[in-house]
Amino acid sequence: MLIDQDCARSIALFAFKNAVIFDYLVKDQPPFFDKAARHEFGRSLTIPPNVGVFIANSSLAGRGEVNTLYFESDLPAPDFLHAYILTYSIERVVLQVAACKVSSRIRRASVENKFGVPIWPKVPEGFHWPAARTISTPEEFDGFSDRWSTISAILEHRKSPPDL
Repeated sequence: MLIDQDCARSIALFAFKNAVIFDYLVKDQPPFFDKAARHEFGRSLTIPPNVGVFIANSSLAGRGEVNTLYFESDLPAPDFLHAYILTYSIERVVLQVAACKVSSRIRRASVENKFGVPIWPKVPEGFHWPAARTISTPEEFDGFSDRWSTISAILEHRKSPPDL
């Protein structure tokens, strides 16, 4: 089945709504998504620009899994990278929502990806479901969930002003 941008948007809206709900249920810290972002989504179905959604295939039918991850990098101040990740499965579909807050000097962040296909903010042209790789064990599901704990950031290096 071809997943076009309209279909990907519908899946991303569903996934992001669930990410907001799971995040809001955590009582020992403030929500990752602030009130303004939650209300804007409720009003206009706008997914914040710092959010990506991935879809993966699972052969673990009959199981439902949910993993959440909050991550803070150990970058020296004033740089920072904070992330909230929700990974959950519904039958043979695994959805992952990744949201990051980063300092202005972070140019790019990367993470290993064996299973997930990014569908938001842009689905790869011609993407067909099911995906080529399949999560087939609970350990692979956990590895897909926890991959964000090894996120690496690439800082923008600015040239120092010349000595006078």
